[in-house]
Amino acid sequence: MKKRILATVLCCMLALTLGACGNSENNNPGLPDGDPSVTAMYSRKGYSPAAVIDGDTDIGWIGGRKASETNFQVLTVDFGKTTAFSSITLDDTFSDGYTNTPPEYLAQSVSYGDGDASGVGKDATVSNVLQGVADGRRWCSADIPTEDAPQWIWITLGEPTKASRIELDNEVDTAVFENYEVYYSEQKHSSRDPEQKYKDPADYTLLHKETAGESNVAVIETEEEITVSDLLIRIYSQTKDGEPVVASLDEIFLFGNVPEGYSESHQPVRFTFSVSNDGKTFDVICEESANYSDVWRRTFDTPVSCRFVRYVVFEEMNNNYPSIGELTFA
Repeated sequence: MKKRILATVLCCMLALTLGACGNSENNNPGLPDGDPSVTAMYSRKGYSPAAVIDGDTDIGWIGGRKASETNFQVLTVDFGKTTAFSSITLDDTFSDGYTNTPPEYLAQSVSYGDGDASGVGKDATVSNVLQGVADGRRWCSADIPTEDAPQWIWITLGEPTKASRIELDNEVDTAVFENYEVYYSEQKHSSRDPEQKYKDPADYTLLHKETAGESNVAVIETEEEITVSDLLIRIYSQTKDGEPVVASLDEIFLFGNVPEGYSESHQPVRFTFSVSNDGKTFDVICEESANYSDVWRRTFDTPVSCRFVRYVVFEEMNNNYPSIGELTFA
């Protein structure tokens, strides 16, 4: 891996000579006295690479192109003279100039608390509908639902969740949600209730009723955000290729409103740091393959001495443009 990264980094040297560059007032305590500079292969207008060493974590550099394994993005710090450091901190907490458009709704993280159903078919369980991914692991009924004998599934969430959009996903199974009702409750029910109120629609609020559905993904949007503890879904008919089939549900997804000023994480996931004294031959000093923090730090047992530090990023969170708020060398 080290040799491959070194080879690919050396191949982009020519491109770097054409990249954006900038000098920064030295407000970064980890930099030597003098006139350090930073270059990058591509930069978004107004977000210069010089911002990564200006001592201000509220602004930063944003790359002009997205990073990938074959189109990695490179940023190089030139200290101006040989400098020693024992740690590198990459701070990517800044949100100014954030490059992703906020989502229309924010996916909620939910867990399964309890559940029951009118029946359970082969290789199916009620808890499968809250796995967090539509992967074919599902709940299905033992019988085909009818108007007189609807099939139902009830679940209670581990914790109450705010929701303004609910999706019933059946893309893997492909059975169409044709005739069904969705009820919700802010209060938790219990499968141990001797009166079994958890399966009584009268103990819920009707959220949506559909009598002529045509999709295997049912999307339900509320007029305002609601608190959901329990869901009761009653299915009167589902079809596949026009024929009646057992009731089935792969996954339930809940989405909430997006808070004002919200921005998704945009930290680097896979990247390397390498060093050089001549600006031509670089040696990798650390590799990261699974970073999910917007403040990353690496400490070295032996101080590193060099003039140039090169950052090569292969993947940014949410496939966003690469960015750095501040690099600190200490």
